[in-house]
Formats: sequence, structure tokens, C-alpha cells
Amino acid sequence: MNATRSAFILLILSVLFLSLTLVSAPSILATSEQSSILKQIQDAERQFKEAFAAVREAEAAGAEENQIAALADRLNQALNLIEQAKEGYTQENSTATDKTAQAAYLCNQLKGEANQLRDEALKSSHYNKILLLSTVPVAALIVTLFVHYGYKMWRRSEVERVMKMEIREK
Repeated sequence: MNATRSAFILLILSVLFLSLTLVSAPSILATSEQSSILKQIQDAERQFKEAFAAVREAEAAGAEENQIAALADRLNQALNLIEQAKEGYTQENSTATDKTAQAAYLCNQLKGEANQLRDEALKSSHYNKILLLSTVPVAALIVTLFVHYGYKMWRRSEVERVMKMEIREK
């Protein structure tokens, strides 16, 4: 009796396990079209991550805040398109492919623009460093000359003041 009971429980657990496996693994039962859409969504997500990294690099390089904000808004649009494509995929909607293609295109554009901004920011930073490094010695020379000739003028006025002093008897 124990053997039949344990065999029955084992059979129930096996059926439960198999049913959970089939329910939780839609990718196994997905058609080739659905798996290609899923691959496109994954590619779009990868491109989104690359675009996000490019925008972060542009920001770190010193791009202007308003330009970074515009790129961030477009990144949000791409992310929304990817989310809509995921929803379309789960609902087996035909718009998932279009949304994925739009998101991938937008991410590629963002990568290019972010790389341009990064390059411009690095170039601007380089020019600012050169300007600073050439201005500091000139400013130091000017300050030194003002201090030197200012001290000479002050010293001369002190010497003239002493020379103009009269000796008085008490």
C-alpha cells in the first residue's frame, strides 16, 4: 500500500512539474516568428544599453546639460518603445516588430549623437585647458610687474618724503 501511495504521489508531482514547465516556458512553444521578435527585442535592449552608456560618457566628458537632457528624453522614448514591443510580444500583437525597429533606430541615432557630443565636449575641454595654461603665466607676470613697480613707486615716495623733511630745533 505504501508503494502504490508513493507511486501515486510521484505521478502527481511529475504531472504538476510537467504542467508548470510547459506553462512557464513559452519560449519553448513559441513559433519561429515569435522567437525572432524576441531576439529583436533583446537586440533593441542591447542597443539601448549602448546608447545609455554613450550618453553617460558624453555627460562625463562635460557636454551641456540641455543637450544631455534632450538625449535623456529621447532615451526615455526608446525605452517606452521597447516596453510597448514587449507588451505587444506578450499579447502576440503585430506592432511589436515595428516598435522594436523604431527603438533600435532611435538608439543608433542616440549613440551617434552622444558620441558627437562627447567629442565636442572633450575638444572644448582641451581648448579650455590650453587657454588656462597659457593665461596663468601671463597673469602671474602681470601681477609680478605691478607688485614690483608698485613697490618701487611706494619706496620712492617714502624716500622723497624723508628727503623733504626739515630738521627743527626745539
